[in-house]
Amino acid sequence: MKLAIALLGLAQGKGPCEDYFGDVSGAVTVIDPDVGLTDASGPYCDGAGHARPCTFIHYAGLGTECISPGPPDGCHRYIKTTYDKTNLKCMSALKKLNITGSVDVDDVFTTDGVYTQGGCSDAAVVSREVHCYGPPASEPQQCECPSLEAVV
Repeated sequence: MKLAIALLGLAQGKGPCEDYFGDVSGAVTVIDPDVGLTDASGPYCDGAGHARPCTFIHYAGLGTECISPGPPDGCHRYIKTTYDKTNLKCMSALKKLNITGSVDVDDVFTTDGVYTQGGCSDAAVVSREVHCYGPPASEPQQCECPSLEAVV
């Protein structure tokens, strides 16, 4: 019985992106603007040559694969933004985009999750959702989202 429980525990852990953010197919981006608020996540910003805090891109590029959250420190906000599929200029930009898994070194995302290039602006946003997860990085747990004042 203990072996079965141990194996069940090993079988759990970090799931696919959809387990955390829901459906990410279509005109969607997902970012974490809370990287670098502590020394545990600061090396991501430092390694990219960006001041702290910085934004990590979990999904931006329709031909890329979404990356599940993995916060090494406190509760992070993950902002999922869905864009209007009829905005052809924005859709074209999202199809060409390939910056998933990187730090937003060019600051092309606003702190509230909007991609600002190629016709993707606030006007093109259909919806925005904020999902919050904290450690452990290997099995992120939902947490109460920090207020904007707490992270600024």
